[in-house]
Amino acid sequence: CLAGSPGNAGDLFGASVSIDDEFAVVGRPGDETVFSPGKAHLYKLTTLNNGGTQWQYVGELNTTGLLSGDQFGFSVAIDGNWIVVGAPQADVGMPNIGDAGRVRIYQKIGNDFNLNLFQQLIAPTFQASDHFGWSVDVDSAAGVIVVGEPNAGPSIGKGEAHIYRFNGVNWVLEQTLAPTDNSNADLFGGFMHGRGVSVSGNTIVVGAAGDDIAAQEAGAAYVYEYNGVSWTCLEKFVPQNPVAGQQFGYSVDNVGTTLLVGDSDGLARVFENIAPDACNEPTDQLTPDFIFSGACGVGSNFEFNNNLDV
Repeated sequence: CLAGSPGNAGDLFGASVSIDDEFAVVGRPGDETVFSPGKAHLYKLTTLNNGGTQWQYVGELNTTGLLSGDQFGFSVAIDGNWIVVGAPQADVGMPNIGDAGRVRIYQKIGNDFNLNLFQQLIAPTFQASDHFGWSVDVDSAAGVIVVGEPNAGPSIGKGEAHIYRFNGVNWVLEQTLAPTDNSNADLFGGFMHGRGVSVSGNTIVVGAAGDDIAAQEAGAAYVYEYNGVSWTCLEKFVPQNPVAGQQFGYSVDNVGTTLLVGDSDGLARVFENIAPDACNEPTDQLTPDFIFSGACGVGSNFEFNNNLDV
């Protein structure tokens, strides 16, 4: 059982969690300390004198510059040398545009992470309540970060996902992804506390839990591949026999082209070796290779590693 600084009811400690090797980061976006923008706690797995191991508390990631209620820690991701944390209710601009959202990046120096800010991201264009940073993911080896912004676009709730690449000095915007159809309220890139974006190597997966193409809010998932120049859509799909309100794409994760897609009913489906279809309509209904279920809402938030452990 992990714990950070003393907490209060409503702190939402554990609302987001990400683990990579010996490090774990835990979001606490509802932290009720006076004037708190939210918190993200870092832990390190250490070896004890008796040969056992234990998760030791390292500290809180720096939030200087954020304001009360920014929901810092709503989304977290860690991989290799980088930690990425979303603050989707942060204000942006002068005058402030409410809840446009920010993302903060922290770097590993040597064997440990620097808790101070490395870089902060905002969306290339923004308006009130876009919620940039609702979901985040990072692949350190590929040098890619993907950020979900579910309310962005020409209509509220359509959504966008932004891709950033590390150029050796800073993270720079590479491309913005958006749904392929013209429907509204797709929530492309994030929904509720789900993890709506994922990156692994040259493959990105984006959930659109509000997509209505198969049934009202049945949801969908998009798969993109990097061809060395740009990211192109390989496939948009829904599960077999989609039903209204299923919200498929609530959370997503991937190892290459092996995908894990959850819904709001507590199911997580594994799809292996997705075949490219250029996202042409009608949207494909794909049969999963495996299905996981659980009374505690398995499909709402998860992460798996290269061995496909949920």
